[in-house]
Amino acid sequence: MFFNHLPLPIRPIALLVFRSGWKVLQENLPWLVDKMAIAPEAIQDIVMQVPGVINCHKIASRGLVGRQVFIEMHLIVEAKNVENAHKITEDVEVHLRQRFGSVRVSIHVEPITYQSDQISF
Repeated sequence: MFFNHLPLPIRPIALLVFRSGWKVLQENLPWLVDKMAIAPEAIQDIVMQVPGVINCHKIASRGLVGRQVFIEMHLIVEAKNVENAHKITEDVEVHLRQRFGSVRVSIHVEPITYQSDQISF
């Protein structure tokens, strides 16, 4: 074992350093590997409750719920102009913050006429 080769007085220090490094790695590994933070279905359920949202797809999230979550998505909205579309996206962000706390949301808005056979989570 590695610790057997260390002088006796240094072993506790090495153990503390190893333990601290392990804790830092465990806390930050989800950030480093872009682990999904929230199931896309959970995000879609919330977003679809916002008036003006027709469809929510291409959903991705990363980070840690309770600390900081980054959410990306595409929205098909029923809006006559950019101002209305912007209002809908702000409402989506409010709903997501109310449910998940600290989130940063990036939304790609698509018109109501948008169609794709690839619309999915």
